[in-house]
Amino acid sequence: MTWKKIMAREYGVQYTEISLRSLTNEVHDLVPHTFTKQIYIPEENNQVCYIDEKEWETLLQTLDETWTVDNVKDYIDVFMQTGHAYVGYAKEQHETLSNDELIAHYLEYQRRAVRYAAFIWTVYILNEKFSEAAQQLIQDKTKNPEQHYETLLTPEKNASILELQARIQEENPEELYEQYKWIPCLDLHNDPWTKEEFLRFVDEHKQPEKEKIPYETLLKELNITADEKKLLDVARTFAYLKDYRDDFRRKGVYFARKSLFNEIAARCKCTLEELSYMLEAEIVAKLRGKPISIPDRTTGFTIYYDDNVIMCTQEKHFDITEEQHEAIRGMIASPGSATGTVAIVKGVEDLQKVQKGNILVAVTTHPDFLPAMQKAAAIVTDEGGITSHAAIVARELKIPCVVGCKTATKLLKDGNTVTVENGTVR
Repeated sequence: MTWKKIMAREYGVQYTEISLRSLTNEVHDLVPHTFTKQIYIPEENNQVCYIDEKEWETLLQTLDETWTVDNVKDYIDVFMQTGHAYVGYAKEQHETLSNDELIAHYLEYQRRAVRYAAFIWTVYILNEKFSEAAQQLIQDKTKNPEQHYETLLTPEKNASILELQARIQEENPEELYEQYKWIPCLDLHNDPWTKEEFLRFVDEHKQPEKEKIPYETLLKELNITADEKKLLDVARTFAYLKDYRDDFRRKGVYFARKSLFNEIAARCKCTLEELSYMLEAEIVAKLRGKPISIPDRTTGFTIYYDDNVIMCTQEKHFDITEEQHEAIRGMIASPGSATGTVAIVKGVEDLQKVQKGNILVAVTTHPDFLPAMQKAAAIVTDEGGITSHAAIVARELKIPCVVGCKTATKLLKDGNTVTVENGTVR
């Protein structure tokens, strides 16, 4: 068996278990190929996901065969329905429930979270499929494709973090706070914004609108046909859905924290952070009054399936050999050249290291990274493609960005002086 590294994220046990289950037979009606050969192991501040390479390739192939430009609207409809159902259930109240009723509600929440998490995977994969096809189309149409990515691949609609960024230019921030305070809720142990934190975020993100060539105008200039436009439209839609899937997830976590998990924590006499590092079975046992001891997993854990049973240990006992790359090369997501000092960001706690003019080097980026990204002279990521969060934000900021470098965060060190140009970091 060959393990393939897929991604690294700052997850606790509670959400990692959901992610682990979301490619299994539990979601066979949503995912065309399911399996359990998946492992999360600790690496510095992240949990790193590895999947059996053959299973991953089969998943990619079956999704490619199942969803095309012509029928993908059906997929999008189910995605939206599942996301709204998940968030709606997370909003329900639980104070008057008995312990057995609370357990039943928790297990139903978990079931809905697992079903929604299946789309975290499949939207990501389909976005890569359609964005790569759109990228090839743009490259075939022009000698300077990178100059046109912003216009042709920027989503028509914005997910909440970019929607907020647009609205704060003209609207009263005080009135926006209640609508957007859930954005930092990546996991149970991540608190929503206080009003002071939100207003500071608003101050850091105000920026003038940038002019760009209208989409329809550029389509005419490049002689895009009706069928080619259909592909670009789908690619733009998935660039939006890729970020919007995180809106559903964070809203679900925010509302579930307020009601379900606060109630569970109170009855189990523990904190939300402690719940964040428990397995589903351990939370149920706690609610049933069983005296169980939970080890400290905040510094990392290994979670995997063993004969269809989820195991969570403190040991990293899997021998995994990663690809090694001497040169740091990736995909040009935003053109340009910049030289600066490297700031390695492997998690939210590293964002404070980024200073004006730094080269921000990250595993990936998400909305919490925006203040640091605005300070950066260029952005380099291990993961991602031309419609990744890092790519879209870098094009908005008009700074160079190279994505998909695989091992940049390992080969570079804080304080290195590097030049980012033409898809390379030297």
